[in-house]
Amino acid sequence: MSGAGAARRGLRAASAVERGAMRFQPDASVGLPQQQPRSRDGAILVQITSCYRCAMQSSDLRLPSRIFAQMDCAQLSESQRQMLETILPRDAFTSALPAGAGAGALRPLHKPFRITIHHDGLPTPWTNPDHQATAAYLEGIRQFHVRPPPEGRGWADIGYHFAVDVAGRVWQLRPLEWQGAHVKGANEGNIGIVALGNFDLTSPSAPQLNRLELFTDLLCHGYHIRWNNVYMHGDLASNATSCPGKHLADRVRQLRARP
Repeated sequence: MSGAGAARRGLRAASAVERGAMRFQPDASVGLPQQQPRSRDGAILVQITSCYRCAMQSSDLRLPSRIFAQMDCAQLSESQRQMLETILPRDAFTSALPAGAGAGALRPLHKPFRITIHHDGLPTPWTNPDHQATAAYLEGIRQFHVRPPPEGRGWADIGYHFAVDVAGRVWQLRPLEWQGAHVKGANEGNIGIVALGNFDLTSPSAPQLNRLELFTDLLCHGYHIRWNNVYMHGDLASNATSCPGKHLADRVRQLRARP
């Protein structure tokens, strides 16, 4: 999400923790998926195969490993399998479910074949590593994404699938069951990851950058995605955007050069 745009709305949930004036300036290049029936809950409902941890824990839809439908966990290292269990599930930041047709519509993601990296791009860069404050910040973004225009986007849910925060934690956002709303015209098969902060103004923290790289590598292995199919928002956007910011873009370019 870039800094361009006209909408200005305070983050109510986060302002109780952070007293700064954080205002949303939405990126016009993200798109709205088409209508599909909504999920019964905030987690993946399709059959999970391959990963023994996924199979063992499939009775609880909220467990992090339940997030990864269709992932080939046989391709993951033991450390990557362990990383799956550290991902914060959706209910760590919201109790809300993806909305029905009245607020926006959803298409199935199916098997991912590309990944797009974003920053949130808000004018006041997010630098707080606190867990509770970050949860409130993510809920503020979700509320903006689902709020009807002109004050919000009017989408069915938060646009991204995952967030990586300042402390290096990974959060599940929109369930991977559904296409995201993070690159207009290019959401099909596209996992959206947002690194929290404005990296035109500041640099990612070392833990954030390290976890973003490791988590993206995990997704590439699990879904057989080559690094040259890992994009920056600006690579795919139909309008000009600096997302994910100049201080993150160079690192993503280096990673994309991997075989």
